[in-house]
Amino acid sequence: MSIKNDKKLEQLSILSMEQEAYKRKEIKVKANGEEYSVCIDEKFKETEIATILTELVKRSEHAKKESLSFDITGHLLILLIKHFTDIQFQETGSISKDMDIEVRTLNALINLGIFEQIVEQFDKAEVSR
Repeated sequence: MSIKNDKKLEQLSILSMEQEAYKRKEIKVKANGEEYSVCIDEKFKETEIATILTELVKRSEHAKKESLSFDITGHLLILLIKHFTDIQFQETGSISKDMDIEVRTLNALINLGIFEQIVEQFDKAEVSR
């Protein structure tokens, strides 16, 4: 029994399929009486999840080497926002400084109620992967 398939996989069609499968959607969040737009990933790419895990390990190793405290959950939440939203994080060139600024940013997102508004919009099945 043979399956007839007239379609051939080509580079452009592969990239097009990926773009279609991993779309972003725009959500609105409120903070301090203002409304802001944030784009979030509807579905998480396997490669982006792998990048997050690699980055989490690097951060943990850096913190251990520099005798810094390291909250794995906090950094996982930071990376979730950093990799699956369009919120821009500035890099200073220093891992320690970047981690400190990102923790402060996460705390601000939580304190302003923005973090919860964003996370509520993620597909729960995607977050649990």
